[in-house]
Amino acid sequence: MTVSILMATRDAARDLPGALDAITAHAPGIPLLIWDGASTDGTVDLLRANDHRITRWQSAPDLGIYDAFHKLIDQAQTDFVYFLGADDRLRPEWTRAVEQLQDPGTLYYGDVQLLSSGQPYAGPFPGERLAQTNICQQAIFYPRSLFQRHRFHLEYRLQADWHLNMRCWADPDIAFQYLPLTVCDFNDLDGSSSTQYDTAFNRDYPRHLRACFSSRAFLRHGLPALLAHHTRALRGKA
Repeated sequence: MTVSILMATRDAARDLPGALDAITAHAPGIPLLIWDGASTDGTVDLLRANDHRITRWQSAPDLGIYDAFHKLIDQAQTDFVYFLGADDRLRPEWTRAVEQLQDPGTLYYGDVQLLSSGQPYAGPFPGERLAQTNICQQAIFYPRSLFQRHRFHLEYRLQADWHLNMRCWADPDIAFQYLPLTVCDFNDLDGSSSTQYDTAFNRDYPRHLRACFSSRAFLRHGLPALLAHHTRALRGKA
């Protein structure tokens, strides 16, 4: 099975060199596609200087990171795609994970190591654990074919990947398989999805639980989340 690394950047000049070095070290020969959202900080100069290490890159305005991912998915020609942030770093076990990708109908996922604590996140997701918390996107190898049926919801600026994972979980044609490997160092300190509140997603989260999981999961997680969101809105924080 083949895999591409897809990276969306915007004003990532500080972090991009380290990401490229880790890809060169741990994923040699793997196609790397980068969409840059019209950076103004020198990122484009770095992309141009590293053209020999990048399969394809382009810099132009976009509608956010998930719109950029859509553009990259449409360019990829491999069985699987893997999303990486410029502030994340591949680890040596990434290659071992790629060697275990066998079924183009299976979503494979491993662990990431959190920059904040140095601890792995988050192990296997049995039962309906995905209803409560998301699999880190940098831990997942997505079959490219699933994007023919499921796309990122662009209204969810920060949590569209969780919404996508929920829908994949509810899709009987997509299997999930855990790989006990730590594939990436994940920056959870200042990444937007780790530090900001996605108002639209949290508003709709209970509805997605009802659609994708059991009534028990909705009652356990959806109702408290609905109350918390409305409380936040009343306080003017949503």
